[in-house]
Formats: sequence, structure tokens, C-alpha cells
Amino acid sequence: MKKSLFVLLFLLNGFIFVTAQTSGAGVSDLDGNAYKSVILGKQEWMMDNLKVTKYRNGNPIPHIQDSTVWNAWNNGAYVFYKNDTKHGVLYNWMAVMDSRGLCPLGWHVPSSIEWDTLAKFLGGNEVAGGKMKARLHWETPNEAATNASSFHALPKGMYGVNGSFNNIGKNAYWWSSNENDQISAWGREIGYNESGLYAGHGDKHDGLSVRCLKD
Repeated sequence: MKKSLFVLLFLLNGFIFVTAQTSGAGVSDLDGNAYKSVILGKQEWMMDNLKVTKYRNGNPIPHIQDSTVWNAWNNGAYVFYKNDTKHGVLYNWMAVMDSRGLCPLGWHVPSSIEWDTLAKFLGGNEVAGGKMKARLHWETPNEAATNASSFHALPKGMYGVNGSFNNIGKNAYWWSSNENDQISAWGREIGYNESGLYAGHGDKHDGLSVRCLKD
């Protein structure tokens, strides 16, 4: 089986410190899940990971639990961490980029540049992760976690292309809309023992969380 290609790269940006956050209007998805939102600079972000199981046009996203089928599947799909719905939804990158739309109408999966814009607003990649992390639900030491941004990042882990679920309680991973090459795409990661927000590219078949950004 293929192994995950998620390789972490530390990004260094300039520093613009958060002064205040404003609650956004929020949004609901086609499954009836309601999401609060927060305005950070000129961006409005969901305050929770996406949970929808339908594309924007109402078509169901395939729910694939068998790792062999998952690895061979070249269209959009989702899975629950260890098949337990309480942990939230993990999507492959093909679901992220499906033309039917993954995020609710008026929202989209952020690009790498848009993730970098968020990090810069939060003071730079070295410290952004701590300002994004929830103060609970992470393993010790939950380095620098303040949730000052109200982003409320939770360590939902990932589903690797080797068929294993990894790092719940320790790491949060989200897709971006940017492809790296034919087999991998860019995402972002925060760890329990670090304060930064990291960029990395993972196999498109990896299952990662999605956080939507308002258009």
C-alpha cells in the first residue's frame, strides 16, 4: 500500500497581531449542521470543521470504510475517524475539489494563500497555531494554546493511505484547494506540542478535515 506523503514545512511570514474578533453570520449545510463563524481581518471562517455528507447540489458523498476500496477510489469520499461519528468527518482531496461543491453556497475550501493570510493576521506561522487551538481536548502540553482567534481548532487526526487512523488528540490537519503534483495536495497542520501553523503536502487519498472560508 502507499504511504502518506504528508511532509511538514515550516513557513515564516511577517507579523500582524490580532486585536479583535467579530462574530460572523454563520451558515448551515445541506445536512442541517449549523456553523458559527468568526471574522479575522478581512476573512470570515467557520468555527468548526465541515461535517456535511452531501455535495452542494444534494448528491451524496460516498462513505467508504474499507481501506482497500478507499485507496483505489479516485473520486470524492469521506470517512469518520475509526468509523466513529463523534470524531467528525475526514475527506479525501477529490471531495475537496469536486465541481459539485463541498462547502455551503457562498463558502469555499481555502487556498494556501488564504491560509497564509490567516497566519499573518494571527502574528505569523510561528505563533498562529497556539492562537487557533482550543484550550481543551488536546494532549499535554497543548503548547501555547489560547484560542485567541476563536478558530477553535481541535485535534481530529487523519486517515492515512496505509489504512491507519493517526494522531487524534495530537494533531489537526486541513486541506487547502492547492494541488502539489499528480498524487499530492497542500494542507495545514497544528500539533499538540508546538505553537505554529505548518504547511505540508499529503497524498490526495489521505482523509483530512476541511474548514470553510466565506467567499
